Amino acid sequence: AQKSALSNNQIADWLQIALWAGQDKQVITIYNSYRHQQLPARGYAAVAIAYRNLQQWQNSLTLWQKALSLEPQNKDYQRGQILTLADAGHYDTALVKLKQLNSGAPDKANLLAEAYIYKLAGRHQDELRAMTESLPENASTQQYPTEYVQALQNNQLVAAIDDANLTPDIRADIHAELVRLSFMPTRSESERYAIADRALAQYAALEILWHDNPDRTAQYQRIQIDHLGALLSRDRVKDVISHYQRL
Repeated sequence: AQKSALSNNQIADWLQIALWAGQDKQVITIYNSYRHQQLPARGYAAVAIAYRNLQQWQNSLTLWQKALSLEPQNKDYQRGQILTLADAGHYDTALVKLKQLNSGAPDKANLLAEAYIYKLAGRHQDELRAMTESLPENASTQQYPTEYVQALQNNQLVAAIDDANLTPDIRADIHAELVRLSFMPTRSESERYAIADRALAQYAALEILWHDNPDRTAQYQRIQIDHLGALLSRDRVKDVISHYQRL
């Protein structure tokens, strides 16, 4: 009785809410109960994301195709399909589709997607170029060489920040970069949480080093602000508020 009582839009709502709650397996269970109904595109997209989070690439691609058959011009769905193609190892197909998507005007989200594809494909110079192009023109030139920090992003950031030979500014820059990467929409929730956790751990280490050091006041203030971002990325809203109030 419950199944017949729910409209297709209500089922899509349920799928989206379960996805937002991080319940990927529940999303799949719900979908399997209603898979023979004609859902709106957003419902199929939610299932596609859940499958992607669970690293079930082919199932995810099937659902992206369902969503795109209903809304072929939806850029978010197109990017979702492209990123999943990259996850599945279909790098060339992903790049071709991304080029088609980006045929109008370049878009920052497309550049981030391009960098993600190149990262998975091991093409790190191309990844660096796309990441650098995705930054706003005035993102960091006042403080540090963007290319340097971007070159460290392939899982080398944590090791680099512990290098005592780096200047305090560069160490603060790398901490800031970890926080920024934790917000990247091209990553799964578990990836973003893992990066945010690394940023939190590095903050704790730098906080001890710089807390009572008058020569590190500027860098100390920087990591305090960036720490808010890491907490927010980890959904620790109460901690964000309390930390902000202490600044």
